[in-house]
Amino acid sequence: MQINQLKFCTLSTLLLSVTFAQKSHAATMMPPILFQVEQVSQWFTGLFDNTKQVADNPMIPQITMSNCPVKLIGSDLMENTETVYLEQTTGGFPFRVRLYSFF
Repeated sequence: MQINQLKFCTLSTLLLSVTFAQKSHAATMMPPILFQVEQVSQWFTGLFDNTKQVADNPMIPQITMSNCPVKLIGSDLMENTETVYLEQTTGGFPFRVRLYSFF
């Protein structure tokens, strides 16, 4: 019976120490939202193609994506918004055109 009480006390102590552990400072020191939006926009821009994948499997169609930042005219409502233009081509023909806005 004493072993069960010891297990109970040990588990209770562990639970309390986890429950009342102090918050990490890393979680409270997030960068400002404007910085985060700019960072996502930068990661999203660039040129991509699947040449290596097509070389391994010729049944896969060749895809090229070009992503670049754009400024929308008259977009005063979304002042701190980053917008990215995406154009995807397949076989040299435009296949998909998108605008992504991060705010």
